[in-house]
Amino acid sequence: MSAAPTPPRGPAARWLTGSIADIPTPFDATGAVDIAALARLCERQIEAGASAILVCETAGEASTLTAAEREAVIRAAVTAACNRVRVIAGAGSNATLQAVQNTRQAAAAGADAIMSVVPYLQPAYGRGHLRALPRGRRLNHTAGHPA
Repeated sequence: MSAAPTPPRGPAARWLTGSIADIPTPFDATGAVDIAALARLCERQIEAGASAILVCETAGEASTLTAAEREAVIRAAVTAACNRVRVIAGAGSNATLQAVQNTRQAAAAGADAIMSVVPYLQPAYGRGHLRALPRGRRLNHTAGHPA
């Protein structure tokens, strides 16, 4: 029998619960990010009762966005949220320095928190998985946002 999950602690525990929608990034016919459609998607989730919205993560096509597109998506989500819900921005990357840059960008664009995965497609043989611990601490302290 497994133990019950530990409830979240700290300031994020007050809002990091409930339904958090992972918003897909919409594109227009030319392949550009459709900011108006993104705002509508965010609004739909907020009206449906989401406690926060998540952009630029796996469903948000984060790995295919340019830095300028990522920033525009995060800023659009922050604008749409209008302080009604929190905005979490994906900041993951296989490269730690890129993840740090993404974290800084998310904070500058107004995100309330970031979401970052452990480097993917990297074998964790031997002690390799232990490299994720300092990475997580570094991302958590980069912008002073929950990671």
